[in-house]
Amino acid sequence: MQNRSSAPDMSNLSAGLGATLQALETQRLVHVKKAQTGLYIGLGVLAAGAIIVLAMNLSIFWILAPLLICGLIYNWTVSSARSAYSDEYKAFVMPALVSHFGNLNYQARPGLSQSDFIAANLFSRPDRYNSEDLIQGSIGATRLRMSEVHAEERHQTRDANGNHRTEYRDIFKGMLFIFDFNKNFVGQTYVLPEDVTGSMGAFGKMFQKMGAKMTGRGQLVELEDPEFERLFKVDSTDQIEARYILSSSLMRRLVDLRNRQNNVVAAAFIGGQMYLMLAKTDNWFEAPPMNTPLDMNALLPTLNQLYLATGVVNDLDLNTRIWSKQ
Repeated sequence: MQNRSSAPDMSNLSAGLGATLQALETQRLVHVKKAQTGLYIGLGVLAAGAIIVLAMNLSIFWILAPLLICGLIYNWTVSSARSAYSDEYKAFVMPALVSHFGNLNYQARPGLSQSDFIAANLFSRPDRYNSEDLIQGSIGATRLRMSEVHAEERHQTRDANGNHRTEYRDIFKGMLFIFDFNKNFVGQTYVLPEDVTGSMGAFGKMFQKMGAKMTGRGQLVELEDPEFERLFKVDSTDQIEARYILSSSLMRRLVDLRNRQNNVVAAAFIGGQMYLMLAKTDNWFEAPPMNTPLDMNALLPTLNQLYLATGVVNDLDLNTRIWSKQ
């Protein structure tokens, strides 16, 4: 997905973050030393255990105990150090970065609520839900909230021996956006990823119409843009309003966004808000690796992710107000 957002002034950003990065770099070195100390302690335990095993002429299998202790000590110290470093990065660096992309605020947790996810009515209700990295405020005239979300559903399975197992499967994993669309919608309109029924002609359309009614999303809306129809299907409780919302310009922008994203894109227009979901597999807005010096170069992955996330406002031309909200 290409960057569609204007970049902040890097010189101003570097100057504004200078003291923060310097302080956090000092803390990073403290955390690295803590992890190294854990390694040395663990190796000491392992060496002492090996000496005892050899001195007492014990079975070589006894070396597994100090080896396990060594691993536990190292993993605990590294995990603790990484967690502290990540918390500090999100507390001090992320708010400063986010503020350069608009009138925006940041908090690490929680992200958008499960009720926000359910309100979009784009995917089934989750049995397990997690969210983080909440960004909210405004970009130009558009008010927004966004965060990473991970929604899962519970499945019961049975193995060959008849034992029951519970496993969780993804419903959706990616970015959830909620935009003020500057219009109070009378109906509800849903833009959903096209599925296999889209390649089944009239027979597939019949299933799509049945699916719209079963999910409470109204009726299938058939539009005139072949490429849009190939990638999406639209359900709405108000056919006229759906065609009014989904102008040829917005359909083209959603197609372009889907092609750049190369993953699931879904949207809902409900009660004056636009819900947008962009699926992704990687975890955004995380601290650089702890063994990497913390400077502006180390921030480039996070900056690129912020360009992509905030750039959706420009991608969909949301700052062009063609309606007045009443």
